[in-house]
Amino acid sequence: MNACDSEIIYGIHPVFEALQAGRRQFHEIYLAREAPSSRFGTIADIAASRNIPLNKIDMPRLGRMSETDHHQGIGARVSPYPLTKIADIIDRDRSGTGPPFLIILDNVVDPQNLGAIIRSALAVDVDGIIIPKDRAVGPTPAVSKTSAGMLEHARLSRVTNIVATIKILKEKGLWLFGLDSVADQSLYDSDLSGAAALIIGGEEKGIRPLVRKNCDVLLSIPQSERVESLNASVAAAVAMYEVFRQRLAVDTS
Repeated sequence: MNACDSEIIYGIHPVFEALQAGRRQFHEIYLAREAPSSRFGTIADIAASRNIPLNKIDMPRLGRMSETDHHQGIGARVSPYPLTKIADIIDRDRSGTGPPFLIILDNVVDPQNLGAIIRSALAVDVDGIIIPKDRAVGPTPAVSKTSAGMLEHARLSRVTNIVATIKILKEKGLWLFGLDSVADQSLYDSDLSGAAALIIGGEEKGIRPLVRKNCDVLLSIPQSERVESLNASVAAAVAMYEVFRQRLAVDTS
């Protein structure tokens, strides 16, 4: 099997959620001999029902295969993460689900931040997450682990040009809201209940100048002067939940 045709995901939640999502092909599941078999009962049952080979190996070997000590005694060789085409995110049927709500990440490079953002995004019914192909972290096994397996359910698209994608979204009727710590307009004073894409910048420099220029509105999150800026995943979660709150208020009014 060509290494490019598969990867090792690891951790109880990522393996379980990948099985539940049904979007990846499972070639083999690895269980550490040293780990209690009771921890993996449900996963083993699913694997048996689908004729997925179970292979017990030593803990050090599992660590070498997964390239981490945080595997929780389980890993799986699976097909690569199934990215979603940008057109399928933009044009998908949303009958009865309200206006589209997308997340655009501009050069987020930390796997933990991407994993945390994905987990929050699924909690607030985000339709899709768009990331650049270059100079940004992709949907790696580490991201699946950090997201507690929620990556396996997310619609994630990688695009060559964020600015070009923003222009397409505008043509589709979405408003582009960029998070910027120095923006004059507060997140809480903005109407976010319509078709919207929320842009979150990278960990160090935030949204790039050209991306910022193409936003319809720049929004800041009110905070104490004691803190210069919020972590990217924290800021994303605060903003996503405000969008979710406003949409719930519209639905119940």
